[in-house]
Amino acid sequence: MTYANQNGGNPNWPSKTGNPSGGGRGNNPPSGQEKKIMIRFVYLAAAALLFSGCATPQPYKYWGKEGVSAQAAKDQLGYCRHDVGASHLEKTQANKLVAYCMRAKGYTEMTGYR
Repeated sequence: MTYANQNGGNPNWPSKTGNPSGGGRGNNPPSGQEKKIMIRFVYLAAAALLFSGCATPQPYKYWGKEGVSAQAAKDQLGYCRHDVGASHLEKTQANKLVAYCMRAKGYTEMTGYR
């Protein structure tokens, strides 16, 4: 009769890895492949946490007017850009003149989130 048979029939006892808890209980140190999987999981979890901070909604500006559809507001914005000759001006100057035109038409600059 072997030593393993005397101790309940577990051939992995005593542990060959040096862990006194025995080999059949599943609490031995992880193998090389298991370590790679665990490290990948840790990196994946860290990346998920890092990128979740980037997932916050970003604000954007748009023109709105009560009772007017978003498409009509976009159309009016195009008309104002054309009327002030925005394509021939500096960006800051064009934006200022377009804003004056939109306000004169009763629109308000609003903030939304995507």
